[in-house]
Amino acid sequence: MDNNFKDEKQQIDESKYIVKKPEWDRNQSGSDGYSNISGMYSQQASKQDAGGQQNLNGAQGQSPYGGQNPGVRPNPYGAQSQNPYGTTQNPYGGQNPGVRPNPYGAQSQSPYGSAQNPYGSQRPNPYGTQSPYGDQNQGSEYYPRPIYASQWDMQERQRKEKRSLIIALSCVFGIFFLIIGLFIGIKAIIDVRAGANASELELSIEDIYGVEIRVKHDADVTELGFNIESYEADKGIENALEAIQEVLERLPEDFLEEVMEGYRHGRYLEINVTGDMIADGRDIVGLTTYEENKDVIRVTASVYSWDQFKATFAHELFHVIDFEMNQFDMNDSVYSKWKNHNPRGFTYSKDEGMDSQYTYAGEYDLSEVYFVSEYSKESISEDRAELFSWLLSTDEGSRLSDSYASNHVRSKAELLYEELRSNFSSVVGEEVYWEQWYN
Repeated sequence: MDNNFKDEKQQIDESKYIVKKPEWDRNQSGSDGYSNISGMYSQQASKQDAGGQQNLNGAQGQSPYGGQNPGVRPNPYGAQSQNPYGTTQNPYGGQNPGVRPNPYGAQSQSPYGSAQNPYGSQRPNPYGTQSPYGDQNQGSEYYPRPIYASQWDMQERQRKEKRSLIIALSCVFGIFFLIIGLFIGIKAIIDVRAGANASELELSIEDIYGVEIRVKHDADVTELGFNIESYEADKGIENALEAIQEVLERLPEDFLEEVMEGYRHGRYLEINVTGDMIADGRDIVGLTTYEENKDVIRVTASVYSWDQFKATFAHELFHVIDFEMNQFDMNDSVYSKWKNHNPRGFTYSKDEGMDSQYTYAGEYDLSEVYFVSEYSKESISEDRAELFSWLLSTDEGSRLSDSYASNHVRSKAELLYEELRSNFSSVVGEEVYWEQWYN
């Protein structure tokens, strides 16, 4: 036994290694401080118990862990060792002959001695010479990047990132609201100019043609059986008034004044620019009514093109011309002649107005085309207004629809020319706009 090593271990905690002697065997204690338990078997080596059984530890064995024990169970720690950790009491002794060697080496009393220290001289600290959380951590050959930063550095970097993000978002929102503001400002300027232009144009049309123009909230949107909305867009109203002026400019001089005096002196024409119009579940783009002292035209500015708006206004204008010219006398010879150019047995109706038969859209042979549109087939007045609308609204240099190439449609147009010349002196001897297409 190494007495010096024993003394050193006893200084750590001697109570962990001293085994108290049994009270029943104090007189047979061994000199090394451990109980010699072989004595408890010495008087019974050759005796049998009351049941006649032999000593379970063998006839010659004095101790269950003795050196010469020939019993049934051999000493698991070797023949010469009474101590499970060798001849010494130190479980990490240098001369332990037991089955299990000291896992930390023969000369090492500490499991974490310098030779076995995982962070000792033979293995560099992966976090470098400084603390892994220190301000000066520069890493090592194994970790060249500074993967750890001080708490202050991280907080400061986060604050900078937040400030940068806030500044960037502020710039984005600032630019966005600036664009919106510019858009609103430009639109306001356009609307103001359009409103001013519309007002000037409205006054000019009224002054030249002796008509009354009504727009926005001033427009007449009250008509029995119709749901009519007002139209407030300044630019749309300006476009609508330009289209109205363009159509009126194509009429012979003094023609409109002569038309309005035909039925009763002192009547005038009122033109309303409206929003959507609905009647009987159908969208209506134009409407003409006749009152005691005026004819009223309503045209919606909610159209897909201004060419359509011009054609619609020309259509409604011809209703006024036709009314003042004939007062819807269905027995008039002009109407009778007109019907002669329709298909044999044909009758106008709303049902016919939804059928493409006898139109260019529904026929492959022009000889079977009698109408310029399906709507022409609803009534004789709609047939006449539809035909006239494109003759007046189509721009010079443009081309009429193919239905006007039909001989039946051409015959109707020539009949209309003759009727207008015979009723209005302002047309006689003039090269009128609507006659240019068949000259």
